[in-house]
Amino acid sequence: MKKFIATAAVAFGALSVAAFAASDDVALEFPANYKAEFTNYFTGDRQNGKQIISLYANDIAVQGARADGKMPYGSVLLGELTPAVTDADGEPLESALGHLISSGEVKAIVLMQKIKGNDDRYAADLKVGDWEFEVFSPAGENLAKDTTACRECHHPHDDTEFLYSIEHLAQKAL
Repeated sequence: MKKFIATAAVAFGALSVAAFAASDDVALEFPANYKAEFTNYFTGDRQNGKQIISLYANDIAVQGARADGKMPYGSVLLGELTPAVTDADGEPLESALGHLISSGEVKAIVLMQKIKGNDDRYAADLKVGDWEFEVFSPAGENLAKDTTACRECHHPHDDTEFLYSIEHLAQKAL
């Protein structure tokens, strides 16, 4: 890819869907009514150069980001992952604006939820501010993928609540 939106290094990093997984001890619930109950605060290219992501946040997350940039416990972020249209060689196509062209079909939904004490279950290099990760099918079925790569990608971002999209979330009005 020629270029990406710098701030589109969104909440779910540069990982492919295969990198996500359900935790053995914590099972996140899929918020079936997220489109009506959550705020859509960003849609754009993912860092992996192959997908478009639409990010949603519950009111707890939006209010925390706007108040002081901190994500309170109970914050939930959700990302719809849509593959980019590709050419005959399988390379993602860009529009004249320099952005990926969406296939229009959501392939997976990634979820982050901040749960008090969650980091206690992980080694120091996998601690991400008590966030837990899971990936679901568009129908809400938990796909039980390995989320180690999610933690590794988010771990260095302790200065932004372990998120890539905090600036977008903080600017979104309720």
